[in-house]
Amino acid sequence: MSKKHRFLEGFLSQDDLETINSAVSEAEKTTAGEIVVAIKPHSRWYCLKKNPIYAHAVHLFQVYGLKKTRDKTGILIFLSMAEQELQILADTGINAKVDPGLWQEYSDDLIVAIQAGSPCEGICQLVKKIGEVLTQYFPINPDDINELSNEVRVWKLTY
Repeated sequence: MSKKHRFLEGFLSQDDLETINSAVSEAEKTTAGEIVVAIKPHSRWYCLKKNPIYAHAVHLFQVYGLKKTRDKTGILIFLSMAEQELQILADTGINAKVDPGLWQEYSDDLIVAIQAGSPCEGICQLVKKIGEVLTQYFPINPDDINELSNEVRVWKLTY
């Protein structure tokens, strides 16, 4: 595991990251949606905000280009390791058709998987469920292109 990903030791291996990348690719085969998984060691820079994890996720949503998808069908799965929290954010196209409460239910399922020691399986299952929902409301278009990379975004923040 590279230095950049050292904070993931004991949580996700490089093989796990590849498995998650494949899950994203598989989920996107049947939908116009774009799924991004992001994992950061902490959200300390956002600690002055009322909800730092949400604020950090909103920032990442912009940084990773999810707001720029053609049909407003980007969705972010953000895990902040130090805070042991996660946030699922969907763009306006998705939120117009899907009850945001569903994302909380899915978040709860991922937390259970992580607590059971199965973070990779939990993330992959979450990606699969999100892909199924997106396929229902946003099936793949004949002219669809993969607008965003399917690789997990893993960052080690420096001060």
